[in-house]
Amino acid sequence: MKQFLMILSIAAFAAYLVLSAADSYKAEKGTKKRWTKGLLMPVLAVFFISAYCRQTIFAGQGSLENPAVAILTAAALLASFAGDTLLELDDLKFIFGLIGFWLAHVLYGSAFLVSVWSRTGLGAAFSQRPVWWVVPVCLVFVGYFIWLFPKMLKAADPRIKIPCLVYMFTIYAACLLAFYRAVSLFYSGSLTPLLTLIGYWLFVISDSILYFHMFADKPDRMVMETYTAAQLLIVLGLVQ
Repeated sequence: MKQFLMILSIAAFAAYLVLSAADSYKAEKGTKKRWTKGLLMPVLAVFFISAYCRQTIFAGQGSLENPAVAILTAAALLASFAGDTLLELDDLKFIFGLIGFWLAHVLYGSAFLVSVWSRTGLGAAFSQRPVWWVVPVCLVFVGYFIWLFPKMLKAADPRIKIPCLVYMFTIYAACLLAFYRAVSLFYSGSLTPLLTLIGYWLFVISDSILYFHMFADKPDRMVMETYTAAQLLIVLGLVQ
């Protein structure tokens, strides 16, 4: 079974890379309906679950001490799949896709908190770790919000402004939790959470490009490239 899971994880990882490249190519060509997009998150979920089971069940090791982290991560990938699918729809159905990704960020953020809690305890982590890094991160987010908010006010459909605003604050919070997890576990000698942090920064960049396309009527190049890389790095940072 351990060998099967290893082969399955390697195959899923390779398949994800191929699908990411194919979908990015189609997106750059302007293809709207892409079957490759709908396969990305299910394949990544197969990689995550098989890699997690191989390390924690058969190898007796892994970064996910608490099984709740694995459940939350898998649920976040499922929510991302729903977001990928629903965002392809038109009109106000776009909001349902936005809700899918909003839920994904809530689940990811919860997974980061449980991961830190299972290793160091949340109270101990907050009292023992320096929090100076919160200030520059918040300044970056505030600057990004100030830059993007006027563009949101000019959006063609006013009905999506409030949902997009809520989504922005949610991804900010999840990225901050990824930063907190990386710093907390860095002091425990673990560097893989930095992959998750880099992944979340790429997620923010991907959404920035998408928002700029939506609200400023600019080409949405590099959206899928940054998005697929972001999801992969987030998952890799949750499995050692």
